[in-house]
Amino acid sequence: VLFLMLAFMASWMLGGEVLAFMSYGEAVASQGRMLFGEWIYADNADELFGSMVVMYWIYAITFMLVLFFSLLNFFLAIVLDAFVSVQEKMAEDPTEQNFLYDVLDALHDPWVRRRAKWPTRNEILTVLEEHLEERGSEDRIWSLRDLAAVMPAGDGAPRGFDKLSLSGGGLQHYLTRYLGKCDKIC
Repeated sequence: VLFLMLAFMASWMLGGEVLAFMSYGEAVASQGRMLFGEWIYADNADELFGSMVVMYWIYAITFMLVLFFSLLNFFLAIVLDAFVSVQEKMAEDPTEQNFLYDVLDALHDPWVRRRAKWPTRNEILTVLEEHLEERGSEDRIWSLRDLAAVMPAGDGAPRGFDKLSLSGGGLQHYLTRYLGKCDKIC
């Protein structure tokens, strides 16, 4: 609307003097070229004199200010929309913590896992995915006994799985540590 109104003003005020604004259609086309930065100073604007020079520059400055603030407004709307979208996704993510906690956890967690001699996350996920396919996708809630039953045990068990037994309390400690990080999952 502002774009069309400014084109009307340019053709009405300057149409008789500046060829780029001699008709409403030509004024709209000239503003389109100005919008994309082709020019700000019309070809025969230097032939203007008196109050027409002042009117031309009032129009040109008004057009550029309106253009600048409109584009800035569009840019801010796009950036803020993306920011709000990311903020909503972060609020829904149960594993998202503050930066300091994440850094400290990234340094502390491997040490705790090595000290407790637990298996890696990938090893545990591999075991759980194998048994999840056997149980079916409808039954996704597992009790502590269900988890203990699928963990490999005995002499043939991979390194660390013997530490995740139900009787020794290792599985409870492991799950307590994990759920303390993302308590919104349960």
